[in-house]
Amino acid sequence: MVGHAIGPHLYPMFEIDYDETEQTEVRRFIETYRKGLSVLIHPDVEPEREAHSTLAVWLGAKLPLDFSRLDIGTNVNQQLD
Repeated sequence: MVGHAIGPHLYPMFEIDYDETEQTEVRRFIETYRKGLSVLIHPDVEPEREAHSTLAVWLGAKLPLDFSRLDIGTNVNQQLD
C-alpha cells in the first residue's frame, strides 16, 4: 500500500503489477472484490499522462487526478522509493 499521494494520485492507494496476458482475470477479480472502492487500471507506459487518462479504465467512481504532479520523463514507480 502506498499511504500517501503519489504521482497524479491524490489519495492513498494499492498498486498491483501483473502481466498483460492476465488482464481479463485480474479485472474480473477486482470487479468482484473491490466492494465499492474506486479502481484505476492503467498500463505502466510512458507518457504517464496518457497511461492515466486515455489508456486507463475506471471501475467505480472516477477520482480526480492531478496531472501537474507528473514530472516529464519520470516514471511514477520511481517515486515509490
